[in-house]
Amino acid sequence: MAAKAAPDGYTLLLGASALAINRSLFRNMAFDAMKDLAPITLLIRTPNVLAVHPSVPVKSVKELIDYLRANPDKLNYGSSGNGATNHMAMELFKTLAKVKIQHVPYKGGGEAMLALLGGHVQILFNPASTLAPQDKAGRLRMIGVGSNKRVEGLDLPTVAESGLPGFESDVWFGLFAPAGTPPNVLAKLNQTINRVLKDKQVVEILKTAGFEPAGGTAEQMHKLLADDTARWAEVVKATGAKID
Repeated sequence: MAAKAAPDGYTLLLGASALAINRSLFRNMAFDAMKDLAPITLLIRTPNVLAVHPSVPVKSVKELIDYLRANPDKLNYGSSGNGATNHMAMELFKTLAKVKIQHVPYKGGGEAMLALLGGHVQILFNPASTLAPQDKAGRLRMIGVGSNKRVEGLDLPTVAESGLPGFESDVWFGLFAPAGTPPNVLAKLNQTINRVLKDKQVVEILKTAGFEPAGGTAEQMHKLLADDTARWAEVVKATGAKID
């Protein structure tokens, strides 16, 4: 709807990192995010965190990789659904680590979390905000963050530094308008949103919820979308994942 709306600045899209995945994952797309949307700015980011059920006898990413190699197809991993960010994160993990794990898609992150807590799946990538309280309660074990650097407030190494060089997966949200929106309108929206993202109260609320305020230029948002689209296309190709 946003891609086909009038380019007047009154219809905007809160787009997630799935925009970069869907272009190569779906056989038929009604729009092309790279051509039909005009980036305004990156809003927030949050890392995907790798967690395991307490029954899995590992305490680090390296131990998990070793365990999976010794026990192919023994464990299941959950996701928020086919093509979701945490699904593709685990597919990237599988490809880089050269391990075999069964995928169990659920209808949303809430169901996937309940499946992990109940032991129906043993591995899950999810945002830290949903995992941290359960980790503290001992109901699951967080072992690594998917971002390319460590995250403030999380006493966890990155997956990349823990035995899987080259791994990176986080969740981002950006603001987009229909392609063809006048440059002066896009510039006004960019300036306003960036000012809001620097507001101390907004920053505090976002960080409390587990999000990192971002901001930046439209060109930076475009580059992020382009880079992620190319990166996830390689993962989709390597795994053979496709959705009709």
